[in-house]
Amino acid sequence: MDKYVILLLVILILSFSHLPLRKIIFGNEEAEREYGAIKAELIGKPLLFLVLIIIFSLFIEDHMFKWFFIAFVIVTMGFQTFIDWKYLKGSKQYIVSLVIAVFGVGVVGVLL
Repeated sequence: MDKYVILLLVILILSFSHLPLRKIIFGNEEAEREYGAIKAELIGKPLLFLVLIIIFSLFIEDHMFKWFFIAFVIVTMGFQTFIDWKYLKGSKQYIVSLVIAVFGVGVVGVLL
């Protein structure tokens, strides 16, 4: 299979596994997000995505593809973990982001 199709599948799996994994680990416990968390995600994620796309288009060669996307998963999930840790005080829901980061690095490492 083409590596771009695999990459798209990995991104979709990681994107949609967050909510079910939260439900499995924490049940129906809902942590209310502050306005700062929503604002940080709305500003931080697109900015992070833009910077990573620019880096990819300018500096990444074909043999570096796998390592770039491992770094991509680490950076994006690290950002999500930080947002969950900082703004969801009293909740351990940042652990879900850490689990997904480890899973994502493993999947990218195996499939690409």
